[in-house]
Amino acid sequence: MGERRAFLGLIASLVGSAWCALWIWGRSPYGRYLGHEQLGEIGAGSLLLPISLYLVGWTLMTVAMMLPTTLPLLEIFRRLTAQCQDRSQLLALVIAGYLAVWMGFGIAAHGADWLLHEVVERSSWLEANAWLIGAATLLLAGGFQFSRLKYRCLEKCRAPLSVVTEYWRGRHEGRNAFLLGIHHGLFCVGCCWALIEPAVGP
Repeated sequence: MGERRAFLGLIASLVGSAWCALWIWGRSPYGRYLGHEQLGEIGAGSLLLPISLYLVGWTLMTVAMMLPTTLPLLEIFRRLTAQCQDRSQLLALVIAGYLAVWMGFGIAAHGADWLLHEVVERSSWLEANAWLIGAATLLLAGGFQFSRLKYRCLEKCRAPLSVVTEYWRGRHEGRNAFLLGIHHGLFCVGCCWALIEPAVGP
């Protein structure tokens, strides 16, 4: 019981710290750069600063909003590895794998957003009919909500026990723990990306 309380306290601390950091950042001179539309204005032509700020901000938002949804998975995994001496490290690897997937999605989404803006700026017709891009994005995202893939990903994301039994082998524990987090992250991104992408897009 004591170990479970410590585990829940740690997760709550991580999530709470992420929310506090975002709150402070949002009220700082750099707060406006938490929105993707402002990233290009940072750094006077250098990509290093905007990319760094984006990665930090996206990771904080992922920890604040998405990490709590992994509690069922982490609780199952914590009980499964309760007898392992390196159980804390294994749990950290599961979390790292999960966050890595969300970071990869964030990079891909914002990269596609940047590329789309570049294409629009080079096409007067697209610039005059930018509403078509928004409509197509919403149509794609809406259509995905009714697909088999969406419901398969949603089922796996909501039922982490099936993910654990399918992907946790107990051998090469560190690698498998990281891969377990990656697989769960892929399923969760798979069922949520269509809800996030319209907000990220133009």
